Amino acid sequence: MDEGVIAELAAALATVLATVAAIPQLHRVARTGDGRGVSVTSALLGIGSELAWLSYASQAGLWSALPEAALMTIANTVLAVALVRRGASAGRALVPGLAWLGALATISAVGGHTALGAVLGVTYAVQVAPAVWTVWRTSSPSGVVASTWALIGLEGLLWGAYGAHHADPAVLIFAATATAASAATLIRKVHVSRPAAVSLGSKSPTTRAVARRAAPTP
Repeated sequence: MDEGVIAELAAALATVLATVAAIPQLHRVARTGDGRGVSVTSALLGIGSELAWLSYASQAGLWSALPEAALMTIANTVLAVALVRRGASAGRALVPGLAWLGALATISAVGGHTALGAVLGVTYAVQVAPAVWTVWRTSSPSGVVASTWALIGLEGLLWGAYGAHHADPAVLIFAATATAASAATLIRKVHVSRPAAVSLGSKSPTTRAVARRAAPTP
């Protein structure tokens, strides 16, 4: 199969994964109200980043990258609204979100898509840094959905294949950042869940026997 076809298929599959990955996280926050460990700042930064990707991809002719950027703009907007409705502070998050959007718009207006592409590689790092920081700072990040971040990691690998074919540094850096952020978040989720599992299985036979003796007799 032609490399170009493989690259376009990788982009299409990455878009599907990105959409599927967003659903569990949105459901967790919007329907159950559990937003612990989820960063509203990251969601607002994501809106600016995805709008910048829409501009860059359309000007650079990376047409297969447009659907994901549009869908993730919507997903980040919905997530931010859901978090605020569930009690997250919008005030502190709104300032960096607007500043980030303004900075990207200025770069695009002054330097065109070439300058925008030069910084887009690191925009995802700026976007996910608060998310990774929050999940590591939260004692029990139950609001963070592990499957979402696992799919983000796989999505990063697919965009890496697409970026390599087009020799696009912005896409390649995005792919590497997505994979690294996924790994960091999943490591934290495993790290948090392990102590609970250990404590449940660490009771000695003597402790269990004492507990049984202390229980009231029916």
